[in-house]
Amino acid sequence: MLGRMAHACIGVEDLEKSVSFYTDVLGMKETERRTLANGTTLVMMNSGGETEVELTYRGQPQAAAPAPRYVGLRHVAFFVSDIDATVKALKEKGVEFYREPGPKGAPARAAFFRDPNGADIELMQK
Repeated sequence: MLGRMAHACIGVEDLEKSVSFYTDVLGMKETERRTLANGTTLVMMNSGGETEVELTYRGQPQAAAPAPRYVGLRHVAFFVSDIDATVKALKEKGVEFYREPGPKGAPARAAFFRDPNGADIELMQK
């Protein structure tokens, strides 16, 4: 019934800061930018394969969100070939991880950090 996932959408407060983070820090490429009739700007970012992230900017600060609940979309995950090298390179660019790569020696390892808007991002190595 369903095909591959089309994209994950992340709402942002500072569009250019977010685009810079996804391009300069994560190495993604901006593939499309358009502004809708209601003023919302959508920017599609691609990681070089089929994975896309849509950054959505509404043009004004958003109301404070209620306390997060453990329901709904929790994070966006990207496969990497060498998680230790990727984490090291991102730390050199100022990314702070709240979960370091682990568990050591496991067949699959993961690490987590947040983008400038607080969206959780997971790196996975199988």
